[in-house]
Amino acid sequence: MLMKNLLPLLLLGLLVPGLAAAKKPDKRARHALNLSLNLPAHTTDSAAKTLNLGLLSNLYAQRGVGVNVLSSMVRTDMKGVQASGLLNVAGRNMEGLQLSVLMNTAFRKGSGAQTALLVNAAGDFRGAQVSALSNVAADMHGVQIGALNNVVCETLRGAQLTTVANVAVNVERGLQLSSLANVAQEEMTGLQLSAFNYAGHLRGWQAGLVNVCEKKRGWQVGLVNYSNTPSRRKIGLVNVDSLTRMQFVVFGGNTAKAGGGVRMLNKHLYTEVGVGTQWTGLDKHFSGCIYYRKGALLRLNNRWAVPMDLGFAHIESFNNEGADTPERMYGLQARAGLEWTATERLSVRAMSGYGIARPYDRDWTYERKALLEVSVVFEGL
Repeated sequence: MLMKNLLPLLLLGLLVPGLAAAKKPDKRARHALNLSLNLPAHTTDSAAKTLNLGLLSNLYAQRGVGVNVLSSMVRTDMKGVQASGLLNVAGRNMEGLQLSVLMNTAFRKGSGAQTALLVNAAGDFRGAQVSALSNVAADMHGVQIGALNNVVCETLRGAQLTTVANVAVNVERGLQLSSLANVAQEEMTGLQLSAFNYAGHLRGWQAGLVNVCEKKRGWQVGLVNYSNTPSRRKIGLVNVDSLTRMQFVVFGGNTAKAGGGVRMLNKHLYTEVGVGTQWTGLDKHFSGCIYYRKGALLRLNNRWAVPMDLGFAHIESFNNEGADTPERMYGLQARAGLEWTATERLSVRAMSGYGIARPYDRDWTYERKALLEVSVVFEGL
């Protein structure tokens, strides 16, 4: 009982000198070890210049090391190390290291490193921001590493690395790397690597599943590439720009007996994707395919053109045709033919060629045969 009664008095005795020091700063004391609970101080002399240890701090400036259990508030400039269990704030500029569990903030400029479990935020920052959730900077010259997302409100000169999304207004000679999405709202001079990439004005590279840009002077490499301005600097399965003609195709033939798809026609080159049914025969058992073709349309005059393409088809019999017919196969085809333009939006196409079909898991050919196909190609009204 005696110890329980003495303990509050003992703690109060330890805190009283610290409270007095916070209210009436002593220039000699602030150059030495400061061990206290710091309450709000409103004088310009409240600057820790060597080592500040406490529960929470509110200092005018800091030059040195500050370690606090809860939070550290520096209302002007912090030079050194600012470490706390919850929150670090530098009201103007930060030079050095901010380390916390929840959040680090430098309102104007920062240089060095910010490390937090949740969020790092700064104005103009040079160095590294590392967070398990998110990093935000007005202007970034360095690297942002976040588990969820990284945001630069103006210009990124460096790298953004995350698992979900990176966003910047401008990227200047930089890298955006994520698993889901990268966005450069205006200028992009650098490299974007993600499933989805977007840039306002692309002057660098985009590599991903889907790449989109408004203006284009760079390269796009992916499954689907789109630009709002015409460009040949695209490497992908589907390349589309503002001049691409989207055409619908309905066909019949001796591979898939009937089907339809979409042809994306540029000036001379086209990509066609679609589906077909009854690959293995006209019986009650269902079979079908999904196909992709890449080709060229060579125009002879206003009415006649020569289409030529190479195709790949994924074929499904759904194990309906017995042991002699594989459940899944792939087909390779080569076709050429003639296309007659009836109107501006309607044409008829006849093509022939040769194709094979092979199972994915066996080293033998299921069929080899000549191909014949007649199609109607039309554009929307």
